[in-house]
Amino acid sequence: MTILANQVEDDLFNLFNDTNVKYKSKYRSLRFNIKDQKNTLFRRIADRSLTPYDLVRLTPEEMASTELAQWREREAKHEIDMIKKTELENLNQPKVRFVYHSL
Repeated sequence: MTILANQVEDDLFNLFNDTNVKYKSKYRSLRFNIKDQKNTLFRRIADRSLTPYDLVRLTPEEMASTELAQWREREAKHEIDMIKKTELENLNQPKVRFVYHSL
């Protein structure tokens, strides 16, 4: 497992070419998602179905557990529905025209 961890770190460093804020943020995200027992990410790394190169390039959505991904999808749908509702309400509002007269 140490060799695998070193490969992940090498690919992570090569992705950012530095240990800057983006590197650290990605590291924390990887660590959080790998430790999440509801997430299959650890299993995919251990059985080598996910390479270190591909691992460090996953988006947050791709890393998320199924449960978290479903929650995000529900929230996004809810936000879209609320925007649609607001837009429809705005369309149904009477139009008010302001006339500006200079003195």
